[in-house]
Amino acid sequence: MRRPGKTRDRDHEDEEALEDRELLRAAGFGIACQAYRADPTQPEGAAVVAAVLQDLGLAEASPAVIVEATKAHADARTVSGALAITMRAMNAELEADDPDGVRRTFVAAAPLLALAGKRELSGQLQPGGARVRYLMGKVELQQGRLDVARKLLTDSSTEEKSGRVLLDLARIDRHDDKVPDALEELRDALSAPDTQKDPALRGEVLLTISDLTRERGDVSAAKKPLSDAVKELALARTTSDADDRAQVERVLSRVLDRFGAAQRAQQALERAFEATPHDKGQIALTLGQLIARAYVHGDLTGARDGLARALSAELDSDDLVYYALWVRLLERQLQKPSDGAAGRIFASNLDDGRWTGRLTAFGAGKITSDALIASAKTPTQKTEALFYAAMDRRAAGDAKGLDSALKEVLSGGGVDLMEVGIAREILTGPRAQIGGPLPVDVALP
Repeated sequence: MRRPGKTRDRDHEDEEALEDRELLRAAGFGIACQAYRADPTQPEGAAVVAAVLQDLGLAEASPAVIVEATKAHADARTVSGALAITMRAMNAELEADDPDGVRRTFVAAAPLLALAGKRELSGQLQPGGARVRYLMGKVELQQGRLDVARKLLTDSSTEEKSGRVLLDLARIDRHDDKVPDALEELRDALSAPDTQKDPALRGEVLLTISDLTRERGDVSAAKKPLSDAVKELALARTTSDADDRAQVERVLSRVLDRFGAAQRAQQALERAFEATPHDKGQIALTLGQLIARAYVHGDLTGARDGLARALSAELDSDDLVYYALWVRLLERQLQKPSDGAAGRIFASNLDDGRWTGRLTAFGAGKITSDALIASAKTPTQKTEALFYAAMDRRAAGDAKGLDSALKEVLSGGGVDLMEVGIAREILTGPRAQIGGPLPVDVALP
């Protein structure tokens, strides 16, 4: 045990060291600002000023600070660095839950993107303009602004072929009932460099090809991409990278469900959970899929177990609110008394002023589904609200018009929402399964 006096001395030393670092940082920023005022065309000084602006919560201003320097030194290294600063700024605004801030940052970076598009820099930038446009397109996709997202993703794909971008474009075309276009994009995605390096992405593409082919009525043709997916994913699950292994197992679980191998699908999710026991981001993705799957299958024990694990892992409140909603809705649907877990989550997240606060109020019975729909501000929020209104009626025993309500959810703006996936699974029902058996050369635990 340390003596009290020694502890106070050490605390004092730590405070002094922190003050010294802050003084040095402030001095460095002051020098960089002076250098920038004297000559804004010097990349080093501009980059320092941009970095500090991001630290100060002024991320959207940082691209404008580096424009003059990038124009003056329009080589691959400087332009790549400017685009990297732009992406960090956009991600900072995204982490602050400010999509308008992301948009303003992207607009401020327009001169940088114009420089990145010069022919002499083609193939030399890392990152390039395609990645910046993809990031903006992904944000617009998540916000449900599908037309804007399509333009950004198309521009990104034209500049640099990417399976991930083509998969998102296919999701938009699927939403717009342009299934032939979606299938063409998905098949093109199979030859993209990132798809060939990423087994989970390739599995996702093959699964989506199978689903769309089945939805067109050709069950026989839908088996081939599904068989390819399960074979490749079964081999890829032995990777030494824990994050990659968790992603592979999650996609594998969905593929196994298509074969009707429900127990093996659940085991794949358990392996995904075991692969990353301390990574909250990966845990949230795995448990979200696990609880959503349990909800679709009416497995209250599995849903409650997933929620208990999410609480033990101390996941973000935003994730917990959604998981609690699914558990509460399933409890009501099965007419089972609540075990209290969902209620405790709702009680700790009421009135936080954000969309999840409105969802919490709905889950806790403080507002009606009509009030939830009325409070939605974005296409994605409207889609979520429509889903929970439909599930609220279902839980109350009112199944009249459920199919049309679920179709309205699918036609909404939230293309990549888990709620849309759940709605599709409920609407499709057993027809989603191709059926077994698994290919004979698939080796799984």
